Amino acid sequence: MQEQVQQAEYDLCMKELARLLKVNTSEVLEETKRLVTMSNREQSPYFQAPPQETSATRNEPHCVQLSRGDFDSVEYHATFDPIAAAE
Repeated sequence: MQEQVQQAEYDLCMKELARLLKVNTSEVLEETKRLVTMSNREQSPYFQAPPQETSATRNEPHCVQLSRGDFDSVEYHATFDPIAAAE
């Protein structure tokens, strides 16, 4: 029984790969080998290398850490209406 379940899962995976690769299920392995070979040679039209970083992009901070002192002059105003809250 376990073997049948595994075979069914394998068949579903192969069908999904065939759909994604736009080939027949019998051609999935060959197409996968071809794509791996192409990516190893860095000539694949399906895979793109990330853009090279420049000195300008490396120096830009992605986030800024703020400290408590940055907010000393900030005033917070909040109003609370207990009657509206009770309703």
